[in-house]
Formats: sequence, structure tokens, C-alpha cells
Amino acid sequence: MNEQPRQKLREIVARHGRAVIEDVRRCEGLLRDYSGEHRREVSVLVSALEEHVPQDMLAAPPGTPREVLLARMARRLSDNRALSEPAAAWSVNSWALALGVVSDDELKAFGGRSTTRQQNDPGYGIHKDSFGAGPVEQTSNKASVSAPAGAASVVVSATGGGDYASITEALRSVAPGGRIIVRSGVYEESIVLDKQVEIVGEGPRGEIVVRSAGASCLKSSAESARVAGVTLRGAGSSGAAFFAIDILRGELVLEDCDVSSDTLSCVAVHGHEAAPTIRGCRIHDGADSGLYFFDGAAGTVEDCEVYRNANVGVAITGGSRPAVRRSKVYGGANAGVVAWQGGAVLLEECEVYGNRLANFGASEGAKLTARACRIHGGENSGVFVHHGGEAVLESCELYGHREAEAAVTTQGRLFLNDCGVRHGQDSGVLIRDEGQALLQACVVSGNASAGVSVGGQSVLVARASHINDNARYAVEVSAGGTARVEDSDLSGNGLGPWDVEYGAEVESERNRN
Repeated sequence: MNEQPRQKLREIVARHGRAVIEDVRRCEGLLRDYSGEHRREVSVLVSALEEHVPQDMLAAPPGTPREVLLARMARRLSDNRALSEPAAAWSVNSWALALGVVSDDELKAFGGRSTTRQQNDPGYGIHKDSFGAGPVEQTSNKASVSAPAGAASVVVSATGGGDYASITEALRSVAPGGRIIVRSGVYEESIVLDKQVEIVGEGPRGEIVVRSAGASCLKSSAESARVAGVTLRGAGSSGAAFFAIDILRGELVLEDCDVSSDTLSCVAVHGHEAAPTIRGCRIHDGADSGLYFFDGAAGTVEDCEVYRNANVGVAITGGSRPAVRRSKVYGGANAGVVAWQGGAVLLEECEVYGNRLANFGASEGAKLTARACRIHGGENSGVFVHHGGEAVLESCELYGHREAEAAVTTQGRLFLNDCGVRHGQDSGVLIRDEGQALLQACVVSGNASAGVSVGGQSVLVARASHINDNARYAVEVSAGGTARVEDSDLSGNGLGPWDVEYGAEVESERNRN
């Protein structure tokens, strides 16, 4: 990362005062005025501002070790904004210097230990400065939260023989850092988790059931806590509406749990201070969404199954920014994973399939980034990007959808890099109504209509791709549409390489027809 924007940031804060951090757009404008040629650095500095990193840094308790604070902020920024670790650390450290949270000497002392790899590492995030920018960088994983060694443990048993008969009773008594061991039984209660403890099931998960008919089974606002190995059932038989699990703030670790809800969503994560890790869980049969991130929430979902929910499997809105890894989202009555209203989601090594509507969706300024995912077998499109949304897919496989494998409309933007788009029952890629799509090193083959269909006022750029064996044309372009295809193989399609209407604009360079 270039040091010039860091120095200019220090000058901006020195000249305008700390109050400049309260106006994101003004600060962004000043950075662009002074460092406009360094767009990557400006982008990661603004990302930190949008995540309230400078404000939270200044509000940290005086006793917090500076090195720990910077590492925590960098991890949060990396997870929430899908930034590489070096880029996130560079941004956090730059703000810390500008605000006087650390000195140059302190930062040098930290540098070799924990906060980052070499700061000149060319990592970058999901922000793209121009059409056709590259893929996102890898993000970090959060560590598990657990009780300190030697912390007191108590046993809860619904059938007797334990220290307490209910989890709520145990929570009232146990000190922060303690562990609550829950034995088999049905616990009719609503757990309010507001301190650092572990709640751990002892025995088969399916035999340890927390059920609530009047409020959330689990409402968590603890700074850090862990719940593992239990079944949670939101049973709204009284007509009350609530989430089975409601995470308002903190870094809860929810692990190896089975969650369902017959009222609202199974798991809700909301607010800028909420950043849970949800790992190895089954989240299913929700009356609304499976996982619902809103109001600026973050979080990580790993090795989970999300299925048979009545609404979107994983819903992301209101500026929320979770990451989902090695998980399956399937069999939903609506869409699979959808981001809208400025939300952003990073998916890695996931399988999303068999949902009634689009398996992936992005709209209203939202960004969906997927890497090494399999998207298949839906009744609608594999990926649907519309109304100013953006989707970036790298090394993904899309196949077997009833409608277009990937559809982009109404000023949406779609980036496919090293992806397979195969065996769809319609076109491979459909671009309409001012949509834009970039295909780089992709294979588009075996689709029942065109490989790529470009409508009026829409734009296709395809490079180094193979668009073969489709039932109609490799590329069809309607009047008013624009297509540029270069260094690609367009051979072997049913009706030929091109179908270009009068009024379309086409550039073809170094292609095999």
C-alpha cells in the first residue's frame, strides 16, 4: 500500500480536527482531492470510516492495549468488508496514526508481532474502481470464544441431579467466564445471554431442546459468549412474532446447534455491534428466512446447512456484511442467498441449490461475492442481479437452472471470472435493460438457448472464454445492445457464433468462430 494517502490523512485530521470522521462523504472527498491517484488506498480508508472504525477506536476503554485494539479493528474490517488482512490492517493503522491513538514508534513496535503481514502487501478488497476490475481477496476467520481455563462449571438438568433445573436459573448465578453444562431434556424457557459464558450441551444435540412459545429461545447481547450442542425451537403457538435466535450485539459463537422457527426467521443478526460466528449448525424450517442479517450487522457462517425455509435462506440487507463459508443453502420456498439495500456478502466454497427462486440475488446497491461455489438446480435463475446490484463470481459452477444461469438487468453489474456456465434450460448469460456483464476465462456451454444474450442498452465484455455447444448462437445481440468479445472460442454452436440485430454495436477481435 502506498504511504502518500496515509500521510495526507494525517494532514486532513490535523487541519480539520477529529470531527471530520463524522462526515464520511466529506472525508472521502478530501482524500480523493489529495490522493485521487491512489484509489485502492482511498477505498480502504473510506471503508474503515463507513464501518465506524475511527469512532470505535476513540471510544475504546483507556486500559485496552493498543496492539490488541488495532488487531481487533483490523479483523472486524476484514470480515465485514471482505478486505484482505494487510489492506484492513493498513487502513486501521492509518486511522490510528491520524487520530493519535498510536505513535509511529508504537506502530513500528507492533509491526513485527501481530497486526498484519508486511504492509506493502498488494492486498485489496471488493471495491472496484472500473468495470472489469479483479476479484476480491481472501478474508480471515474469527477464533472461537471459550471460557477461561479453570472457570467454574455448573450443570443444568431438567430431570434432576444437576445444580439447576433451568438454564435461566444457572445464568443468574454463574459468574462471567463460567460454563453451563446442559443435560438431555426439554427446557421451556427464553434465554437472555448478556455476559461471557459458555452454554454447552452434554449428550446428543437432538435430546437437548430449548423451546419458547412467547419470546426468542435465545437473545444474545453479550460481548462474547458461546452456545454449543443444543436444539433451539421457536414455537410461536401463542401468536407472538419473534426470532428463534436474536443476536443484538457481540461476538457470540453458535456452534453445532439445530435451529428452527414457526414464527419469524430462525436466526436474526442486527446492529453494527453484532458479529457472531455461526458454525456447524442446521438452520431450517423457518417461517421466514433461515438467517437474516440487517441494520449493519456482520458475522461469519461456517460449515452450516440452511434449508426448507419459507423465505430467503440467507438474507442480507441494510448495510450488513456477513461471510458464508463451506455451507449449503437449499430447498427453500424463496431464493437462496440474497443481498439488497446496500448489503454485502462473501461466499466461499458453498453449495446453493434447489431453491424456488434465484439461488443468488443482488439488488439496490448490494454486492454479492462468491468464490469456488456450486450453484445449481433451481426453478429460476442461478444468479439474478438487478436494480443496481453487483455480483462477482470467481471459479464458480452454475448449471441446471430452468431460467438463465446468470441474469443481469436494470443497471446491475455481473463479473464472472473462471466460471463454468453449463446445461441451463435457457440462455447461459442473459443481459437486459442496461445490465452489464464481464466474462473472463469462462466456459459457457450446453445451454438450451444462446450462450450469451444481450438486450438493448445492455453491455457484454467477454475475454478469453469458450462459448460452445449452445443450442442457438454463441452470442446474440439485440438492437441497442453492445458486445465486445476478444480472444474467445465461439465455435460449435447450433446456429453459429453470432446473431446481431441492426442497431447493435459489436466488436470481435481474435476470436475463433
